Amino acid sequence: RGDGGIGVVDRTDLWTTYADWETPLPSPYVLDLAFAGSGVVWIATDQGLVKKDGEAWTVYTTANAPLLHDSILSVDVDAAGHVWVNNSSPQTTIGAIFEFDGTTWRKFQVGQQLPWTLPWGSLSDVKVDHSGHVWVANQVLNGVAEYNGVSWTLHGATVDRFGRIEEDGAGNLWLRAGVGGFDAFYKFDHFSFTSYPEPDTPTAIGIDDDGAVFLGNWS
Repeated sequence: RGDGGIGVVDRTDLWTTYADWETPLPSPYVLDLAFAGSGVVWIATDQGLVKKDGEAWTVYTTANAPLLHDSILSVDVDAAGHVWVNNSSPQTTIGAIFEFDGTTWRKFQVGQQLPWTLPWGSLSDVKVDHSGHVWVANQVLNGVAEYNGVSWTLHGATVDRFGRIEEDGAGNLWLRAGVGGFDAFYKFDHFSFTSYPEPDTPTAIGIDDDGAVFLGNWS
């Protein structure tokens, strides 16, 4: 079996582990987590989307959901509890963003709703901001797409391709430059992009409870 899964630590420093060989997790490769206000945890794996509600587990794959394939790269939850799913595959250009309200699935694809050109439907992240707008980045093509609940707008088409997306306490978006771009993080204040070059490959973005931004790289 592979090593991996989820580790949970509580306020008493007690750790609980959830591995694929002892839980319904379909894979040891956990790629992202998102938490709903109700305490439900949504888990992105390379073999399906997992919902953990207390002790109840539900696994969504192509067998019981309209997913394009079982690879889930990232996931986020909006204020209404709808889960937004990045159903892209690192091995192919086939991908889509799905919105799932617990009953109905809605699909957004490149060339149809998402404002990039085919065939590059491989998407790198999905993020819901404090206002409920959904942001999506592309692994191959420049820009970050914003969904306001009605239509999609592409920002930064001449700037760079982006990876991870996070929002700080002031509502700015922080984006990691994607593969092929020069090494940098970017801040997008909804009007312009500011770059923060780094000496080596950018990796992680974190925002603390005070809104401070933490940036990491490989060296």
